[in-house]
Amino acid sequence: MKIWTTGVCAALALLAVLGCSGADSEKDGAVPGEAPVPIPHGFGDYCTLAVHECKTDLLCIMDPGAKVGFCSDYCMKQGERCGGTPPGSYAVCYLPIKTKLACDFRCGGSNRCPTSMKCDKEQPVGGGLYRCEP
Repeated sequence: MKIWTTGVCAALALLAVLGCSGADSEKDGAVPGEAPVPIPHGFGDYCTLAVHECKTDLLCIMDPGAKVGFCSDYCMKQGERCGGTPPGSYAVCYLPIKTKLACDFRCGGSNRCPTSMKCDKEQPVGGGLYRCEP
């Protein structure tokens, strides 16, 4: 009798776990057997052209030969500060992209890189600032 009771409890516990995971999948919109839909990345987040796309109106900036880049915003006037950057970070309108310009993140002093990037002290850009790299 004790073995049967233990078996029933184990079966009920297994059903409870399976039932919960099925409910979460439906709530999250996940379809069993399919990859989840990637969430677009924001300004200053990392990106790859194949998998991690940037939000609408942002573009993925990648150095030639790189596998990872960063999501940047278009800007109007070279040398002007870009707005809407992640807190504590600094971006300047600098990168020529076809016929437009895009924002480039800089670090040094009190300016930090976005969390998905690091300060590359081997790429000085003047004024005690360096380029942020993914």
